[in-house]
Amino acid sequence: MTPSSNVSVERDFHSWAPEGVFVHAARMLMREATVENALALATEYAPRAADELSTLEPDVVVFCCTGAGASLGPDGERELIDRLAGLAQAPVVSTNRAVIAAMRAHQVESVAIITPYTDDQTSILAAAREAEGWRVAAAAGMGIGINREIARVGVEELVEFSEAALRDAEFELLFVSCTNLSTAAALPVLEQRFGVPVVTSNRASFDAAMAVLGEPAEAI
Repeated sequence: MTPSSNVSVERDFHSWAPEGVFVHAARMLMREATVENALALATEYAPRAADELSTLEPDVVVFCCTGAGASLGPDGERELIDRLAGLAQAPVVSTNRAVIAAMRAHQVESVAIITPYTDDQTSILAAAREAEGWRVAAAAGMGIGINREIARVGVEELVEFSEAALRDAEFELLFVSCTNLSTAAALPVLEQRFGVPVVTSNRASFDAAMAVLGEPAEAI
């Protein structure tokens, strides 16, 4: 389940999917990347997408919107996941919860956050990570308000922005948010540049979905 203007998450998922795992998508309306639109996506458009996906009998469904999950808060996100799972008739993985699990696996205390978002969305995400127990050493957003434009951010631009924003920060893990950032190619570059583990929305989501599958299955 992907925002309608997202063109990156499917590309990343297809590039990582092993033989025998197939990726199908339903779209949830989003034009501008705002907090209000992310919440509308979760409450209005996600249920319809989950219901539609139930007709292909998926093995696992991924709710691909980091910002929506963080904006809902832990209780609201759990309620959404339960509702979507009932509609999709399949286990549901939330990108936000998948990111949290991936970050916890590294057992670190201090993190840095890079997003393509505007300042208000970046602040919400940073506060959500702090509420989960991490010290946020730095959080910087690229200020992009149009979701389609986020997908146009290339590896070089992302790395250069991250280097400038985090030049004076000390942290043990870097989290790069947004499923519309195609981070498959950027991930190893960022890890080499900063010398710390890097968690991205798309990779964390994909790994969480594969963990649900256990073995390659018919549909994700």
